Amino acid sequence: MAAAGPAVVNVKDWIHCNHCYTEPPKDRRNTQFIITSCGHLFCGKCYGEREKFCLVCKASCSVVDLSKQVPPDVMIYFHTPESIIQRFIFQFERVSKFQREQRTRLVKHKIQKLREVAERKEREILLYEKENARLRQIKLSLESRSVSVRPLSSNSTTLRPPPSILRTGCGPIQTPPSFTRPRPSMTLPPSRGFLHH
Repeated sequence: MAAAGPAVVNVKDWIHCNHCYTEPPKDRRNTQFIITSCGHLFCGKCYGEREKFCLVCKASCSVVDLSKQVPPDVMIYFHTPESIIQRFIFQFERVSKFQREQRTRLVKHKIQKLREVAERKEREILLYEKENARLRQIKLSLESRSVSVRPLSSNSTTLRPPPSILRTGCGPIQTPPSFTRPRPSMTLPPSRGFLHH
C-alpha cells in the first residue's frame, strides 16, 4: 500500500518576502517568489536575476523559483510537519519490515545449518560409543583368558631327574647305561700254510 503524498501547507500563513514583507496575492498572478539555499524567501521585485548574495545574511547562495517545478528536497519545506512525520513513519515501517524479514531469513538458515551439524555429531557419537563398547568387550575377553592361564604358570614346579639317577649325599651321580652296541671282534682264524690242506 503506497503512502499518500505529504500535504502542502497553507502558504498564506507564513510566506512573505524577507526583504519587503510582501505577501503573495490571493490570485497569485504575476507573482514570483524565490527561496535561497540559505533559507530565505524573496519576491521577484526585491531579488533580481543579477543578485548573487542573500539580501538578509549576505551569503553567497543559489535560488529556486517557486513558480516553476520545485525539486523534492526544496518542496519538503512547504509540507505540513504532520504529513512529513506520517511519511517517515511509513518509510520507517517499510524499512523495519524489510530488515526484520532479511534478518529472520538469515537466522533460520543458520539454525538449520547448526541443526544439521548437531545431528551429524550425534550420529558420530553413537558410532564411537558402539566402537568403544566393542573394544571394551574385546578387552574383557582377553583379561578373562589371561586369568585362566595364570594359575597354571604359578603352580608349575621345576622338573628334576628321577631318584634312580640322582643320589642325595656325597656319592657320585650314576650315569645311565650306555646304549652303544659293542663293536664286532676282528679275530681271524689260525692261518694254515700253503702246504697244509
